This record gives sequence, structure tokens and C-alpha cells, in this order.
Amino acid sequence: MPEFEPSRDKSFCEHGNFSKSCSKCKATTVLGIKREDLSGDVQRERGKRNIRYDVEGKRMIAKYIDKQPEDSDNIARLSRERRLLGRLADTGVVPQVIDFKEYERERARLLLEEIPGTSIDHMPRKERAEFIKNHTEDIVRVTAQSLQKILEHGVHIVDINEGTFLFEENGDKLSARLVDFNSAMIPKARTR
Repeated sequence: MPEFEPSRDKSFCEHGNFSKSCSKCKATTVLGIKREDLSGDVQRERGKRNIRYDVEGKRMIAKYIDKQPEDSDNIARLSRERRLLGRLADTGVVPQVIDFKEYERERARLLLEEIPGTSIDHMPRKERAEFIKNHTEDIVRVTAQSLQKILEHGVHIVDINEGTFLFEENGDKLSARLVDFNSAMIPKARTR
């Protein structure tokens, strides 16, 4: 039986994808607007894309979502995310909404300012382990503080994972901002 030998022409880029097909490495510029696809494979399979636009140094993130037959509410959730972000605009822990557009009930786009920081799930493995080791208490503290600000505005985050928060280090200070409100909600008042 022949021994397995990896193909020599398939190399991986810094994003962990095949370098010849990585959309993150192939940023394009059209009419002076730089466009970079930040979407992962799982996002694409779910009809979602995150695109970074750079217009003369101003960076924005566009969250696109296509209507999925098995998930008829995904466009409504993106619209709700826009409303919740508007409600949380003065907290300092969420990106500002620039624009929202729905395309004939088949696709929607939420355009947000790009905020600084990196989510734990986007850190390279070695860097992630070092970051968590060095900042364990700070991560818990700033995450709780950010969630408290959100809660004080009556918003509940339903889905928290390693991609929900962007962490930024400024010297010895760590801050956390939230970027995923797809499953967030405002609970209805209970009546007795």
C-alpha cells in the first residue's frame, strides 16, 4: 500500500485556508473601496457573510444574510439586531450602526463601524493560550462589565461564545466589546 504523501501544491495561508482560494487573502478594490471577505465556511453555509469595507481609511463591517428556506426568520433577526444596537449605542461596548438595507425580502445587510479588538476564536492557537493565561481574571471582569451595561439597557444576550466579544489591550488595560446580537432579545414584561 502506498504511503500517503501530502500534495506539494496545496499550501495554507495565515488564515488557515488554502492559499489559492482564501477569500480573506484576496481583498479587492473597486471604485476606490477595498473589500475583504471575513466570512468563515460555517457562516457561508448558513447564508451569512461578513465583509470589511475600507473607504479612504474608514473601515466598516457589513453583515449580509440571505434568506434560508429552513430559517425563515433570519432576516427579521438581523433587523432586530439593528434595533438593539441602536438602543445600546451610548454604552460604548457595541459598534455603531451606519445603515441597514433589505433586498426584496431575500437578503439583508447591516453596515456597522469596525471596532478595534480581536475575538478569542480568531486568535491563533498559541496566541490565544497565552492571552487567556495572562488575562484570565481580566477577561472575566471586562466581559461581565460589558454584559452588565447591555443588561442595564434591558437587552439579554442569549448566545454567548468565544466570537461574541472583541478584546483590546491598551497597555495593561483590557476592554471588551460585544459584536454578535443575532440571538439577543428584550424580554417581554410578565403579567400576572
